[in-house]
Amino acid sequence: MGKRTSSPRWHACNVLQSVPPHTRLWQYSVNNSGVTLSAQHEFAQGQAIPSKSIVRGWSELWRPRLNVAWLPADQVYLRVVHLPKGEPGELRPMLELQLEKLSPAPVNQVVWTFEPVPHPAPELQSAIVILAERQHVEAYLGGLEQQGYLADRLELPWLHWVLTGRPDTDQTCVYLVSRDQRVLCLTAWWYGAALQHLDLFQVDHQPAAPSGIADQLIRVAWAGEIEGWLTGPPRWRLTTAGEDLDAWVPSLREQLGGELETASAPPLGELAQVAAQRSVRGEATANLMPAEFVTRFRQQFVDRLWMRGLGALILVYLFIVLLYFAGVQVVEHQVSRLQSELASLSGSYTNALQLKERVQVFAEQAELKYAALNSLRVVSELLPTEITLTSFTFQGGRSLRLTGTVAPDQQGRVTEYNDELRNATVDGTPLFDKKKFEAPTIVAQGAVSRWDFTADLNRAFTE
Repeated sequence: MGKRTSSPRWHACNVLQSVPPHTRLWQYSVNNSGVTLSAQHEFAQGQAIPSKSIVRGWSELWRPRLNVAWLPADQVYLRVVHLPKGEPGELRPMLELQLEKLSPAPVNQVVWTFEPVPHPAPELQSAIVILAERQHVEAYLGGLEQQGYLADRLELPWLHWVLTGRPDTDQTCVYLVSRDQRVLCLTAWWYGAALQHLDLFQVDHQPAAPSGIADQLIRVAWAGEIEGWLTGPPRWRLTTAGEDLDAWVPSLREQLGGELETASAPPLGELAQVAAQRSVRGEATANLMPAEFVTRFRQQFVDRLWMRGLGALILVYLFIVLLYFAGVQVVEHQVSRLQSELASLSGSYTNALQLKERVQVFAEQAELKYAALNSLRVVSELLPTEITLTSFTFQGGRSLRLTGTVAPDQQGRVTEYNDELRNATVDGTPLFDKKKFEAPTIVAQGAVSRWDFTADLNRAFTE
């Protein structure tokens, strides 16, 4: 299995036990000090579990929750294996080599995992191998899936009893759990500071059951003596879960002999808390979840998020579309109202436009009148006596054309007159546009010369 990696930062943990006639669910919140019970539920077998307790949503991405499921013990086989010491990553391949010998069924028909156990000998290492028939595991996980519970871990709950209840001295720990008409018996043989043997079996709940349990334990003790790890009379520690099993203690004490301590099993909720604590801290490594179920559950979780996201996107889109159509209706109503108001105002608006155009025409005429008068005044004031002005034409409201005659020997006066007009001003503003002021054209015609030139008024006088 390789080196243990640090577990993710879990924010919650669910532990589920589904054993007829009840399904129990413990919900824990995870904090720095461990796990704290936040809710506990019990349902009849087959009753649907409330989805809000188990269904994963978007919050799982940043507040992950660990789902632990307990596999019924009557479907599990346990073996203790001692191997030469090696690297942690070599333990799984070494166990795979012995799997055919350890498995009670063909290897391709079982699901298996293991839990490393400390061994006092430096040259040895130990592991608990947990095996279960694949068909039972798949059927159990399929039933949980139908209830909406997608497990991350599939564990044997009683294994936590064994690993957390290790005795300080050589001892055989016997755990008896009553279930309907059957009694589950889990035995852990701790000798030589190591776990030597682990056994899990069931007997019918009847008066002769203590004898059957004692016979099974004695046979294991004989095997331990033969193998050499049991060198003296066994010391027994009997833990019972159920008041009806307390009546078996005298019979077991008589048949087993030796020292026999008794204890009451802690409540099932305490075992669930131990399981949650070890799982969120990464201390529990044994996980019977088949790889294909892990992949499928993960894909279901991702698909559910995609569908929820797509559904939310569609709802947002529909909401935006509704807002758009509502906005269109409001705008259409406003446009209709404005069109009605516009229709009522169109007559007065048309009259106002016509009046504005008339006023503008009158204003332009007045401006052109003053521009023409200013031009005529300046042209007259600057006209030399040697030059004769024969034509003063004001075209397009901006262009001024001057035509006249001059004696051939006075043609220079025309050029001087042209320069004076180009620089003429009215109230400090140039009267003509210097860029569009043409030079004079002089043509000799017998005893006189004819001249003319064109100039554009400055825009300030025509606007």
